[in-house]
Amino acid sequence: MKEPASPSIRPGGGRDIEAAAPGRGMGVAIMGLPRCGTTLLSDLLSVPGRSVVISEPNIHGSWSRPTAQRIHTLLRNAGLDVAGEAPTREEAGDFARHFAGNLYPQLARLDLWGVKYVDLVAWWVLFADYPPRHVIVAVRDLRDVVVSSLDRIARLQLAFPDRRHMRDEAWVLANLGHNIYELLRLAERADRIVRYEDFAADPDMRAEIAAMVGLGDVAESRANIAAAQHRRGWELAKHGDGISTASVARHLKEPPGPVRALARFGDVLFVGGN
Repeated sequence: MKEPASPSIRPGGGRDIEAAAPGRGMGVAIMGLPRCGTTLLSDLLSVPGRSVVISEPNIHGSWSRPTAQRIHTLLRNAGLDVAGEAPTREEAGDFARHFAGNLYPQLARLDLWGVKYVDLVAWWVLFADYPPRHVIVAVRDLRDVVVSSLDRIARLQLAFPDRRHMRDEAWVLANLGHNIYELLRLAERADRIVRYEDFAADPDMRAEIAAMVGLGDVAESRANIAAAQHRRGWELAKHGDGISTASVARHLKEPPGPVRALARFGDVLFVGGN
């Protein structure tokens, strides 16, 4: 399936028919299934003063003030010269325009910048406007993805954009099916496919990934978690001060019941397990 043609962004302007500026791009795009350690990997590659990988920036999506504020906080914490307070939509126009004109010039000063997405909608638009030098695809045992996704939507009380309907088990499976399809396409472009189970257990692998994107070391802080005001603090509590394998094979710890059955159903449905 060929990606549809996409207009690009010009510095300081909105999306139009002009080509992207030469050299515009990013160092790394981390693309994966939800709950595969993509935020953790983003934080490890966000070395203060040198690099930052933005979690779910939704550059080409609808304006979201919380998202805009989270990104402003992240970049400001990284030492970049951006306003501490994100503008309103009326002040900035669409977010793609704001990102291109105000945030990208600051990001371009770093040794490395990138993004991570688990919402794999129209990723080819992103890649056309900000071509990544490296693409990392993150995967995990699908049964653990299902169990962990259900845990996440319950803890964060995730809702659809109308804010009246909560995301549920059906959404988890439908979203997983879409993401698997897109991830198979992305895998053809990937420099490296990273399994959460290996990444969590092997510090040498983490160092190899940092070296691949041009960093000599990894960060110890959780930049994206901090910028989001620690909404996912329960994960930090689970893993303690470092990186652990506490969530590997978590579906085996799930007691018999609907959640474990749904995880097994997801495995059979998408992988054809026995």
